[in-house]
Amino acid sequence: MPQLQDAAPPTLRRAGWGRRGYAVEAVDRWGALAADALAMPAGPQADAAIIALLQGRLELGAALATTGDRYRKDDVDALVEWVVAAAPVQDAPASPPSGSSTGASAGGASLRPHELIEHRFAAPAWLAEGYSADSVDDWLDEAAAALSAHEAGSPASAPLTAADAEAARFPTMRGASAYRMDEVDELLDRVAAALRAHEARASDHR
Repeated sequence: MPQLQDAAPPTLRRAGWGRRGYAVEAVDRWGALAADALAMPAGPQADAAIIALLQGRLELGAALATTGDRYRKDDVDALVEWVVAAAPVQDAPASPPSGSSTGASAGGASLRPHELIEHRFAAPAWLAEGYSADSVDDWLDEAAAALSAHEAGSPASAPLTAADAEAARFPTMRGASAYRMDEVDELLDRVAAALRAHEARASDHR
């Protein structure tokens, strides 16, 4: 993963009139937590801090508005991706041998939290329906927090399960604020597989 010196964090610009953005006070609080987390060496304490960051990212969604002092949504989203990519996380636990009872489908067990935060979906074709981008983004933040909780050895703090991933549903809409359904569904399958593998390992270790 990139280290802090490899690239400067994205600049946060104020949102213009009528443009959606995150409340400045909420983002600044989150940013202070991020600075503390990035200063930690890789290890359990850093992993716990990253889980807190991902869960705090969910609270930013409640601070999304079109009025008041706020940062541009795209700038804050880019900052979140930068922080997660630069986070001092430990390597993921080794995947179980192929064919074992705790194995996951291809691409499942290797799925990392930062991959969900950084993932990009295409917009649906013109006039075609897609899933609400905001709803999908919020759900992926929760999924990233769940994967981080398992990687840090704290499965009980995971905000969702493999069953939740399999049952996930999103509102549909048209336009640039939507994601292609097939791409979202494919990633949901990977999330469910990864969480199933983590849950199986956690059950074996009880």
